[in-house]
Order: sequence, then structure tokens, then C-alpha cells
Amino acid sequence: MEQYSHYPKYGLLSNRHFDDFVGAEGTIAIATTNRLLSKNDRLALKYITIDFRKVRSATLYNTDRALHSLLHQKILTTPDGLTIYRLYEQENPMTAILLERLNRTQDITEQSGFVYFEGGQFYK
Repeated sequence: MEQYSHYPKYGLLSNRHFDDFVGAEGTIAIATTNRLLSKNDRLALKYITIDFRKVRSATLYNTDRALHSLLHQKILTTPDGLTIYRLYEQENPMTAILLERLNRTQDITEQSGFVYFEGGQFYK
């Protein structure tokens, strides 16, 4: 499941994934928020956070690399200087699977920064 929040004052879009991470959920979430935000709001974005800390199940099945590639190359327009942060809980057993899913599409998402959460603190 996923939920998004938009904070235009800060140029921030936050996607939070929780419970079951199913199929191409992350890619579909990007497409959905892309459709819901106006073009001006999308171009004003400075930061996107994708929070995976509360994902409780995930598999390597259906990473949907083709859909991910199509969205990033043909549909999504991103402003210069946009930084994407992915948040992971180091103790979460799903983190390794989620990172492998990312690895399978990494050449498409090379602009990402990585942040993990440990002991109540965020680390790069």
C-alpha cells in the first residue's frame, strides 16, 4: 500500500509505502502522483522522498522494469536539481529485497540518494 503527501511550500513530494509492497507499486505510485499534481507543481519539486520503512512484505517478482523505464524516459518530466531520497529501516528484513528491486532498475534511477534510519536518526 502507499500514500502520498505534497508540500508545495517546501517543493517536497513524499510517497510512503507500508504493509505489502506488491508488483510495480512504486512505479504505479509515481505515475499516479504525476497525474494528480499540476505541471507547475511537478516542475517546482526540489525533493521526493520515498519511504519504505514500514514495508512488511515484498518479493522480487514483477519488478516491472519495462514499465519503470517507460515512465522515466517518456512520461515523467523532472526539473533540474530534483533529488530523490529513499528511506529504509536497516533492521527491516524487507530492506534487502527492496534494495535488490532498486538495483534491477538502477540505471534508470541514478539520480537517487540513499538515506537509512537507525536509532531515531537519519543517515546518508
